[in-house]
Amino acid sequence: MKTLLRRLLLLLPTSLALFTTGPWSSLSAAVIDAAAVGNPLAVTLADQAAMTRWRALFDPEPAWISRQAAFLSMRVPDFAPTLFAARLLYAGEPWTRRDAGAASTSDRRWAATDRDTRAAVLREMRWMHEPALAPVLAQFIGSSKEPDLLRQALVGLWQLDPVSVPALALRLADPRQSDRLPGAAVAGCRQMALLLLIDLGGFDDARTRSAMSWAFLQTSGGERTRALSLLPRGAAPDLLKPALLRLNWERREKVLDEEGHAALVIACTRLGATLDRDTATALMDITVAGDSDIAAAAASALAANLGWSENVDLVPLLTRISSTAPGSWERHALMNVLMRLRPDAVAGVIAPDSPWADLAKHRARLDRWSWQEYVK
Repeated sequence: MKTLLRRLLLLLPTSLALFTTGPWSSLSAAVIDAAAVGNPLAVTLADQAAMTRWRALFDPEPAWISRQAAFLSMRVPDFAPTLFAARLLYAGEPWTRRDAGAASTSDRRWAATDRDTRAAVLREMRWMHEPALAPVLAQFIGSSKEPDLLRQALVGLWQLDPVSVPALALRLADPRQSDRLPGAAVAGCRQMALLLLIDLGGFDDARTRSAMSWAFLQTSGGERTRALSLLPRGAAPDLLKPALLRLNWERREKVLDEEGHAALVIACTRLGATLDRDTATALMDITVAGDSDIAAAAASALAANLGWSENVDLVPLLTRISSTAPGSWERHALMNVLMRLRPDAVAGVIAPDSPWADLAKHRARLDRWSWQEYVK
């Protein structure tokens, strides 16, 4: 084993030299041919094998498209950045149609093929680490509406110019931006960009907060639910509070759909240990009047902090507890709130031999002890 390691170490300088003196070395000084990018059909390559692979990138039914792109990287390394830039920005039709009689079906097939081809091209671009491709990627990001392709392009651009990526991601994630990009009109693009902003800047970054504000307050359905699920417990309470209040309003107005239902449960679980009175009032409203799952989630959030609990009307809570099935998870969540608010009121809604009765007595003794210690 030691002999093998010594041999590998001896070969290492030679292996590294391949990347500094081989075909990859010329890429650092590559220049994108604007004429070829503007008119890819006019590109001609002296190497016929490379020309065949180049034309394959425009075939409506290509075979081994990733292999064709990789072949171009190896065969014509000096010109490959231009070829990939031209193919990435190409917005026309395939060069040959094999089924011209079925235009609509062919268009759909070409759209799927075009996405796969651009994905292969973007993968090759990331391997190149070529600075000259940065403006090409930025131009593509400024026009595409495909979430998967945009994600790959943003990752590739981040490798070359990380400073520019957060601003582009915000223009995708928040349609309220005056310089928003076309992809901002697509929910999948906005979700992808929000996730990227969180990864790059965290939840306290101004760009992330702007994108989260849009997702929490201006969207609905799965986009809002997904955005709320990304938030850690206790993070961004000033953004989470209006989202929770809006969701509760939708519940009260009976316009809360299934996704909104899930979003409300998630919002309750993301609240921190500090609640202001508006948030606590909304949670108590959900606890006493919401469906079982959201009532339990709201009750759990309430039980985590009782700084809001002065002068709370217990009648609706006691009524809700009395109407729930004994031993159910919903009843346990409601009893947890009552236990924290008024341990002496527990005896009125449970059997004397219930474990909740013993817990309530213990809680009352703890409260008396803490008060006696305080006044000493």
